[in-house]
Amino acid sequence: SNYVNASAIAGFNNTAGIDGGSGGNNTNGVVVLSYTCPDPCLAFTNNRAYVNAGVTSSGDGSSWAKAFKTLQEALTLNCSSITQIWVAKGTYTPTTTANRTISFVMKNGIAIYGGFKGDEATLSERNWVTNVTTLSGFIGGGERSYHVINNFYTSTNQLTSTAVLDGFTVTGGLATGSSTREDLGGGMHNEYASPTITNCIFTNNTAQFSGGGVANYRSSPNISYCDFTNNAALDFQGGGMFNYRSFFVGNWNPIVTHCTFTNNTAKLGGGGLSNRGAWLTSGGPSVSYCTFSNNTATQDLGYGGGGGMCNDSVKTTISHCTFIGNSATNGGGLYLGFFGLGASYCLFEGNSASERGGGVFAHSSDFTEKYVNCSFIGNTAKNGGGLLKFGVLKIANSSFSGNSATENGGGINTSFVNMLNCILWGNSSELFVVGTNTINIVAHSIIKQASGVYSGTGNLNVDPLFVNQPPIGLGTIGDLHLQNNSPV
Repeated sequence: SNYVNASAIAGFNNTAGIDGGSGGNNTNGVVVLSYTCPDPCLAFTNNRAYVNAGVTSSGDGSSWAKAFKTLQEALTLNCSSITQIWVAKGTYTPTTTANRTISFVMKNGIAIYGGFKGDEATLSERNWVTNVTTLSGFIGGGERSYHVINNFYTSTNQLTSTAVLDGFTVTGGLATGSSTREDLGGGMHNEYASPTITNCIFTNNTAQFSGGGVANYRSSPNISYCDFTNNAALDFQGGGMFNYRSFFVGNWNPIVTHCTFTNNTAKLGGGGLSNRGAWLTSGGPSVSYCTFSNNTATQDLGYGGGGGMCNDSVKTTISHCTFIGNSATNGGGLYLGFFGLGASYCLFEGNSASERGGGVFAHSSDFTEKYVNCSFIGNTAKNGGGLLKFGVLKIANSSFSGNSATENGGGINTSFVNMLNCILWGNSSELFVVGTNTINIVAHSIIKQASGVYSGTGNLNVDPLFVNQPPIGLGTIGDLHLQNNSPV
């Protein structure tokens, strides 16, 4: 409401009771003029806000012509009608100050889309490859944000899958702080936050502890069609991504699908991706149709390994993945600790471990996992060039060739084995089984022998005739599909 001195208005006589009285002369000389301020949310007629770093100055965000200049302006709107934010190509920082604690924060019910040129009318017109839209941690004063995106929610106020990030490059996060969670998730930190992340690139982000690219703590995000490149975890695990759940959190099921992890590093495991679950026997991440290449775990101090991926104390479902050219002390391609489930329809090629399991190292001797329809080509290690398993190895419909070990088990090194319909041919040595027990079963498999046939039902010692026989040693040459005249 505005208050106006009526005596200052020449000829004014309040006979209509404008001041709220019953009329007559206004003895107070004050008029109360009440009006409602225009609702800024009414400008958004199509349920979306527009952001374009290329505009000269910010508008009200209601169209491309009136776009906000910064993403933070759109995120701080409190308009329930807005369900989408369209962001044009360019670089956006959470702040222009040197305050490293300031980050972008996603909100429930709002999908943030990047990859626009700045004149599109429909979502299908955007191209996030051509119109690169960057969320950067390089802020003012030469500083870097602890997290480019920080979705730090609570158990009673959680971020859900209705929060969407699609079509962005996230870079420059540096999680090296000393306060709570400031050493996790340089690119993105999620706590009690399970957003939907798709078509994004996380590159050149760093965390002091874990999750250089992304750290998901007590969170179950759905992450698809994303690339993780050149991220680092300096002290612990998960150079590209770190998923962790404590004892006291309920349902936990992060989903990672159709993603690539390339040239990421971690000190103690999971150069590309690390999943840790605090001795969980139920729930767990799902990783499918992903490629892990040239990732590194630089040390192993008893916390795991896995240049490509580390899984410890958690049931992770792994299927249709490729591990190529990764390296670690143990588990060059993949490390499985307690509760490991194994892998299906996966390729392990050209991975190396200085100690155990060039392709895979399965550490737990207390649980069993299964490997089905997998191929191991050109992996190397001191023991278990292709795969090393403590405990009972269950494997079916899988092939090993070109793998090598300087000590035992060029193809496989395991305590006990249960094998069906597998091929081990052309490795530095084929199968090394430590224990002798009736649990050892090898059936309907081809295993190369100097003479005779490996003990078991339906086994053969005959060239399987691969399309391209790999040479023995570290490499990625070979095709383990079978020729038409194969004896298999």
